[in-house]
Amino acid sequence: MKNSSWTYYILPILGFTALFAIAYGWLHYEGYINVWPTSATLQKWDAFYYASIRDHGYIYEEKVVCNAGFFPLFAYWWWAIPLSALGISILNGLIYLTSLFFLCRLFKPSLITLGLFMSLPCMFFFFTPLSESLFFCFGTLIIYGIHRKNYRLLIAGLFLATLTRASFLFFVPASVGMVLMSFPIQQVFTRKLWRSILHFYLPPVASALAMVVVIQYLQTGEWFAYFKVQSTAWGRAFAWPTFPLGRNADWTVIDLSQVNFWLGLSTAFLGLFLLIQWLRQKNIIQKINPATLFSLIFVIMSFLGVVLFNPVWHWHGLLEKNTTSLVGINRYLQPTPFFFVTFLFLVKKRSFSFLKLLGLGAVTHLTWLLVEPKYYIHIQKYLPLIPITAPIIIYWIYAWTHWKLIGWGLIILSFFLQAYFYSYFMIDINMD
Repeated sequence: MKNSSWTYYILPILGFTALFAIAYGWLHYEGYINVWPTSATLQKWDAFYYASIRDHGYIYEEKVVCNAGFFPLFAYWWWAIPLSALGISILNGLIYLTSLFFLCRLFKPSLITLGLFMSLPCMFFFFTPLSESLFFCFGTLIIYGIHRKNYRLLIAGLFLATLTRASFLFFVPASVGMVLMSFPIQQVFTRKLWRSILHFYLPPVASALAMVVVIQYLQTGEWFAYFKVQSTAWGRAFAWPTFPLGRNADWTVIDLSQVNFWLGLSTAFLGLFLLIQWLRQKNIIQKINPATLFSLIFVIMSFLGVVLFNPVWHWHGLLEKNTTSLVGINRYLQPTPFFFVTFLFLVKKRSFSFLKLLGLGAVTHLTWLLVEPKYYIHIQKYLPLIPITAPIIIYWIYAWTHWKLIGWGLIILSFFLQAYFYSYFMIDINMD
């Protein structure tokens, strides 16, 4: 069956989902994990706040962590479909899989590439009572709208996605950057480009944000409650990062956060390269389509949102000082439709050489200096880097060569790792 067939991706998506379930079941059978998904185990972390909005509406307390620090649409969706935490998690999973199917129909990835994305360690968030799946669905509308030039889908997606998560800070630069960089730099100040931005991209984002502000004011009596809670209770405000970045967590979660930091930094450098090419009057649309460019900028802004807005809450014992926390990078970087589109661009087959491999290794090791310089004090301190450096190198070898054996091996191992982290979420380990 050719991948032009409407049903081509249904069985692979279901098959990879089954592989995730099998991996979880095997780990549970062997005693590596000891928890099953239930309403009690799934309603953790931010799910409590969404359930609070669903049951009681918004509550604002000055300088206290409260549900006013969240956007409303997922909570209202949960209220409209009165399901348990387990029930809404199952529904979220179905929404994610359906949206992913339509993205596959649009971009037609290979089955191995699809499996590599679905098996990424942070994809379990789609099977929790959180907003990831709804955001994935509305983000899919945005991507479809851009790729097919369907402005109704684009406007609806931007409006609904902004109501779901505080993504307006990312949508605005992604929209402006995509529209401007899709044309030669000489046309940057033409009325046509800015009319497109002001007519189709900014109004749905601005109107959704205004609606959130008004809803929270009507329920709490406090203007801009979301921003006040985020800045005063969660400590999220603009600041230059304090290195080395880190977090207080299990070593496997720290490793995952460091890999995602590497991924975000690499994506940022790719975006910088494209920007320089555009400024040098190169036609970058020959290399990257508008939907992919929008997605790439969104991922970069998500990365910068963690690095530049996270609080200095991580205690670094070796240096005896607080540094910028990496909490949030696992959840906000990977499980989005924009990362899916970016991922397809990153794993696109390119020419391979050992010189490129050596360069990748060197850049990767320099990146670790930003998150844990103690590894370079002594060779024994470096050994913990091997479990996170090796997978990065192997992923890139696959991207360069597309050797099927490497691809399928990564998929199987990654699903086991994803299942393991899913159990972490359910035993109160912060996986964000």
